[in-house]
This record gives sequence, structure tokens and C-alpha cells, in this order.
Amino acid sequence: RARCQAMLAVGVCHGTAHQLAASPIEAFSLRGTQLLVKRDDRLALGSGVSGNKARKLLALEAMSPGPSLIGSFGGHQSNAMAALAAVADAHGARFLYFTKPLPRW
Repeated sequence: RARCQAMLAVGVCHGTAHQLAASPIEAFSLRGTQLLVKRDDRLALGSGVSGNKARKLLALEAMSPGPSLIGSFGGHQSNAMAALAAVADAHGARFLYFTKPLPRW
């Protein structure tokens, strides 16, 4: 399990490598300065998750069979939790989301 968690960052789990296309790099000019921009927003998984979250959740989405329950802790408006919920839904898994109570204003 520890080996698998360490390998999630490179998209390898349970002895199987999973590929995600490289982020395209586009050249832009801004006020006369040439910029190269890594476009993680162009990455997408089958669950509809895109961007940098696609890279982070690649191994989880590729698991077969997938987990029956996924749980996480995050902020109230976390887009990472929305992405994780989409991957859970694609697997038919339950998703538990824990967060601190909202402050009283």
C-alpha cells in the first residue's frame, strides 16, 4: 500500500502504468515578451475531470476494480473535492467529504 501511494504521483499503481497525454505547451506573446505556457487545462479524464486535478487523480480513476468508498477532507468550496467526487461517481463508489464547520459571522 505504501509503495502504491508513493507511485500515484507518476500514475503507476498495482504494477500497471497508466498514461496521460503530456500537457501541450503553447507560445504566447505578452507586451513583447515571448512566454511558453504549460496547458494543464487541456488534460482530461473519462470522468470529466480536467486540468491539474486530472494528473493527480489519474491512478485512482484507472484502478480496476475501483474502490467502493472514497473519503477525503477539504475546504468548503474545494474544486479538488468536486473532482474527486466525479471520479468516485465514475467508479460507482460512495464519496464521503469531511470539512470543518462554517464559521459563524
